[in-house]
Amino acid sequence: MQDFLKWSLPLFRVFGIRVRLHLLYIMLTLALIWRTVANANNPNEAFNYILIWVVVLFISILLHEFGHCFAARAVNGDADEILMWPLGGLASCDVPHTPYANFITAIGGPLVTLAICAISAIILFFNQLMIPLNPFDNRSLASPELYSFKSGKYSVPADEQPIRVVRAGTDESNYGPIIKVGNQYFVIDVDTKKVTEVDLISAPTYPNWVAWVARIFFLNYILFLFNLIPAFPMDGGRVFQTFMWSRTNYHTAMVRSCYLGMICAAIFIIISIAYDNFMLSFLALFIFYHCQKGLITLEQSESEGLFGYDFSQGYTSLEAGEERSVRKKSPGWFARWSAARKERKRVKEEETKLQELSRMDELLEKVHNSGLQSLTDEERRFMTRVSNRYRQKK
Repeated sequence: MQDFLKWSLPLFRVFGIRVRLHLLYIMLTLALIWRTVANANNPNEAFNYILIWVVVLFISILLHEFGHCFAARAVNGDADEILMWPLGGLASCDVPHTPYANFITAIGGPLVTLAICAISAIILFFNQLMIPLNPFDNRSLASPELYSFKSGKYSVPADEQPIRVVRAGTDESNYGPIIKVGNQYFVIDVDTKKVTEVDLISAPTYPNWVAWVARIFFLNYILFLFNLIPAFPMDGGRVFQTFMWSRTNYHTAMVRSCYLGMICAAIFIIISIAYDNFMLSFLALFIFYHCQKGLITLEQSESEGLFGYDFSQGYTSLEAGEERSVRKKSPGWFARWSAARKERKRVKEEETKLQELSRMDELLEKVHNSGLQSLTDEERRFMTRVSNRYRQKK
């Protein structure tokens, strides 16, 4: 109970990696579901938001963390655990103490997220829709409004209401449901109860499954941009740290990346206060804590004559004073399949060889007892074929 990061529950194990769920993640998810249901305009909107924030976000972050784990194994490192918690995921990886190994491990997660974006973008493109690239457009996540190459207009999901076009001099944002009277359409201002006539046109629509592809793209797009922030210990901060490491030394790179992270944390605090964003404040405190801890660990390690290698809270870890054993790279699935195939082929050849030798013995016994003329044409061909084969092998 003394280690805050161990307040978690085991979920499952796959590829030798244990996935754990932090208790705070569960609490935050329940609070988010409660808030969504309370503020949603209709059950369908609440359902969509819950799927986005509970299911799609969880899977996207988990795949991101698996990217870090497999990248660590690709550089002869190891990875054995992923912790899902409110600020994303933490992959426990152990890699060689080199800029290259740490760089590959750091970019492994963003590359997976980028791959998800690319696949989603291709699907949208083949449906003649432009991908949403404005990261500040909340509608792109909740109810994507996508530009259609085919119609030349913005399209909406098939289950949405048509676009309302309010006449000049009015404020559409304060209006409620549409009321039809004859061939005319009216809306009622929710504040003044004033009735205003509007023009109603139908917007081009696209299938609802395409809307979910757009949501997956936009969510992973936001995650990708978020991870590019150069704030240690986030992915962007680690990439910056390895970049500086390759040009200076580990100590200088670590100090610069930690101070840059603290500057980013201060900016996040200001933004969180301005926009009343609790999660951004939490993120800023997390960044500041790990940057400060990184500087303290670096100073203590150097005072003990070590090189200051401590990534235990992120993608790598190394116990001070212990020699790190390099993990032997395990063969991939194709190499295992190829080896199994060769083994099956070898066993089959051995069985065939034994069968042929056994029959040759029988035929030679027949020739010895009854003469060569007692053999059939098929038996003669068999003896000739087998004899030539083993003669060539000698």
